[in-house]
Amino acid sequence: MPPPPDESEEPSQPKPTPTPLVPTTSAPAEEFPTAHTTKPNSYGVYRVYPGGTPTFDPDESSTTHTVADHPNFLPQNPTSTNPSCPFPSEKLESQPSHPFPNESTLRLMSWMYNGTTSKSNKDLNSLVNEILLAPGFKVDDLKGFDAAKATRQLDEYPQSTSITEPHPNLAGSWLKGSVSISLPCDKSHHRSEAAAPTYNIDGLLYRKLYDVVKETYQENAAAHFHLSPFKEYFQPTPDSPPERIYSELYTCNAYHQEYKRILMANPNSDLDIVICPLMIWSDATHLTSFGSASLWPIYLYNGGQSKYTRSKPSSFAAHHLAYVPKVCLNCFNLGGS
Repeated sequence: MPPPPDESEEPSQPKPTPTPLVPTTSAPAEEFPTAHTTKPNSYGVYRVYPGGTPTFDPDESSTTHTVADHPNFLPQNPTSTNPSCPFPSEKLESQPSHPFPNESTLRLMSWMYNGTTSKSNKDLNSLVNEILLAPGFKVDDLKGFDAAKATRQLDEYPQSTSITEPHPNLAGSWLKGSVSISLPCDKSHHRSEAAAPTYNIDGLLYRKLYDVVKETYQENAAAHFHLSPFKEYFQPTPDSPPERIYSELYTCNAYHQEYKRILMANPNSDLDIVICPLMIWSDATHLTSFGSASLWPIYLYNGGQSKYTRSKPSSFAAHHLAYVPKVCLNCFNLGGS
């Protein structure tokens, strides 16, 4: 038989419940009385929204597909419009097949120009699920199909329409203009830049900035845009001071300063204050793997979109704003004037 219990021993005490991690050390003083502080996550990271509780948090619906690409991922609905294909697959049902004779050819050519130079398992899944199994796809429509002819139809299609008239299948219209630049003159002096000789450059293709911005917020990808700025802090223990985390454009000081300016100018507004942050870039782009064919585009990103999503090739986050013609100034003879 077991020995009787020793009454002199104290009964075992239950283990204390760990105290949840909360930011006991206050974050740097916020200048907004309506600031909202979130609870820290398991890593001790929390956010401070200067304008109060946000209407929605796009990160709540984010998944691995939102920030990463992999050929073995299961097919997902596209989050943005594919700029390399004039007729995106998610809108095929309501669009005519022009310039192709039928919808089946249109779907096949859309898959051909889906932005990838080499096909993978993901592209093969797309061919089967989005093209061959699509309700409007008919094998009989492809009788007599010729890839060279279909490609030629696509190449010649823009030439048959005015570049200043928007086509119902294309988002926004392209405009054609010119720009005048002042030329430097060796061994010549002018009273001002306005008095210097100028050269008029034709062939500038551009879109209105308003149209491009409007397009970004009409895409499916806009559901993941951050409309409310916040400051992010890391506090590993309750007793440690919080450390500021800089990671995105909508967490930087310049964004918050502009938000503060608008908020103070509209203190009694019941509407959410939304800033449209634009990131504009330009560099030469080679068009082929071999040769020197290139373009010089100006493209735009929405700064409310996470940098992880913007860096995904399949997100098509860049929106073309203009194409700048290249000019060789060495070819001009100014005659010493």
